[in-house]
Amino acid sequence: PIHALLHRRGQMSTTAIVFLVLGIVVAMMVVVVALLVPAVQQARAAAQRTQSKRASGNLSGIGYRFAFCETAAWGVLELLATRRSSMSGAAVQRRSYNTDLTDGQWEMVERELPAAPEGGRGRTVDLREVVNAVLYRLRTGCSWEMLPHDFPPKSTVYEYHSRWIKDGTWERLHNALRVAVRKQDGREATASAAIIDSQSAKTTETRGERGYDAGKKIKGRKRHILVDTLGLLIAVVITAACVQDRDGARLVFEEARMENRLKKVWADGGYQGKLVAATLQEFGLDLEIVKRSDDVKGFKVLPHRWIVERTFGWLGRYRIFCREHEALNTTSKADIHSAMSHVMLRRLTQPPKPVFENEHLLAHIA
Repeated sequence: PIHALLHRRGQMSTTAIVFLVLGIVVAMMVVVVALLVPAVQQARAAAQRTQSKRASGNLSGIGYRFAFCETAAWGVLELLATRRSSMSGAAVQRRSYNTDLTDGQWEMVERELPAAPEGGRGRTVDLREVVNAVLYRLRTGCSWEMLPHDFPPKSTVYEYHSRWIKDGTWERLHNALRVAVRKQDGREATASAAIIDSQSAKTTETRGERGYDAGKKIKGRKRHILVDTLGLLIAVVITAACVQDRDGARLVFEEARMENRLKKVWADGGYQGKLVAATLQEFGLDLEIVKRSDDVKGFKVLPHRWIVERTFGWLGRYRIFCREHEALNTTSKADIHSAMSHVMLRRLTQPPKPVFENEHLLAHIA
């Protein structure tokens, strides 16, 4: 532009040209300052973090200046890339993870999420990316601080996750998906039969409830779950590992009172005894104990009990459940609801299985 103005001096006065040049220079300085100020602030924060290392002797003066300059340089490059993409109007697309929701799955999830509160600045966070970050953490077992940088900030993801735990969004989403899966399979919305079992898991150094399971030789917590004949979760209770299966079963049956069609429950030998009669009297459920024959050696698939073991296998694919990392049992319970919701979303959106002409010949195997 300056070169073009110099060629047009005969048409414009010298004063006008000077003002135009000054305006262009000022505009360029404003842009440079807008880019540099956030980078300098970021570098200053890094300098404050490294100052303690320098005071303790872990970082020399040269290393301190290098860390400051390096942080400032990377901040400038990152801001330039961000501003350039935003000015061009092109949305930055990240590479997808295996846990990311498809468009069809997101439509099912979005219907159950709470609406944005009225008033204020308005919501700017992409909730789909928040859900993707939660599912990524469940499947990989990473901590909140180790979430990839192409997700929203970990504080944002954790805030929405905690908010949805408190208002029951995760449990409401899980229950809606379970009804959809049962209807897709040609069943009633609620189950008439179920299977109960428990699983003990070690805890980490995180605070929270814990105990010692003398049978499994595990110090930690115990997950009591009740599933239907499809393996879908009906109720879940988290207790200390020292709680007996019979005592945990009462808590699970109390959680499952809303399942009004439930009449039959299968369980293993750990639930036998007075609990059978008490379950029928208090909850109106017929508790049947499926025992393993003493004459059989090695592995044997037991009727009905394999269904709940398969559900534990589904949860085992999500590495967050290898141990109990959370301080609150309500958070662990919400993680189980979230993981089972992911399982059901995949089942609802998977393509239909092909039907072969000779399929009726294989019916006796099922």
